Amino acid sequence: MTRPLRIEYQNAWYHVMNRGRRGENIFLEEMDYGFFLDILKEAVELWKVDICAYCLMPNHYHLLIRTPDANLSRCMRHINGVYTQRFNRRYRFDGPLFKGRFKSILIGEDSYLVELLRYICYNPVKANIVSKPEKYPWSCYNEYLGKSRQNLWLNTKLVTSRIVNATESSTKELLSSDAKSEIYDFFGKKNMPSLLGSKAFIDQIRNRFFERMVHPEKPEGKVLALDSNRILKTVSRYYQVSLSEIMKSKRGSSNTPRDVAIYLVRYISRLSLQKIGDIFDYSSYSGVSSSIERVNKRLAVEQILEKDITKLMNELGPKGQKKT
Repeated sequence: MTRPLRIEYQNAWYHVMNRGRRGENIFLEEMDYGFFLDILKEAVELWKVDICAYCLMPNHYHLLIRTPDANLSRCMRHINGVYTQRFNRRYRFDGPLFKGRFKSILIGEDSYLVELLRYICYNPVKANIVSKPEKYPWSCYNEYLGKSRQNLWLNTKLVTSRIVNATESSTKELLSSDAKSEIYDFFGKKNMPSLLGSKAFIDQIRNRFFERMVHPEKPEGKVLALDSNRILKTVSRYYQVSLSEIMKSKRGSSNTPRDVAIYLVRYISRLSLQKIGDIFDYSSYSGVSSSIERVNKRLAVEQILEKDITKLMNELGPKGQKKT
């Protein structure tokens, strides 16, 4: 079964969430919440996204994100991947932390942004963790009310600017009540839609992206090929090895630059394992899987490798692209 297409375009708005696998907690101690917020800050700086709301629950999280550069998938790979690595290293776990790929809902009209902000902030109340949203320390509620400006990367103005005559009092009044029942009905559906908006918005998106839905690889192949070439050159320069050394596959011997290059191509692009195997001259995609698994295992125990990959990600991100 093929994965559903992620609809991405400039300045798109999304509600994003992900859960721990088998309903397990993804935050075990207070420090874990802080780690995750640090990674959100990294994502804002690296991928130039606007994170406008968040709520970190014990076994899942909610985010409200705008993507000026149409890069939601890349950003979320960074957030989920880096947090999983740090979590596994801290608790000496191995394997996936989350239930699967993140769930994203593309948002239409501005009125839905307000309702989603309420929905996100009132999650701890609905879960009977706290009696009032301001009592929960791991959401953006108090930052919207001006009671905390701890996370300067949080962009509250993008939502409040969409409220007529937004002032501190109107924002407080806005968040004094929970989301409307239609929002809870939407999230309560067994097969939750990936679009939230008016019929006109949904029809517009379907018409605009219909060809990509039928042929999802057609418009992106050239862009992804450029990504892989740029990644290879960046890794080659970083490790001070030739491209030919990265492309060599030697059975029984380690090749860190090659493994890192494969990991980054998979992590940054949407290329399939088979296509990555073609780039790196593997006879089957199992070699690609083994390479990625080697990196994941090392990331769980090697902070130096994580720093290397973070530096490479920074160079390969939007900021780095402008330099090249």
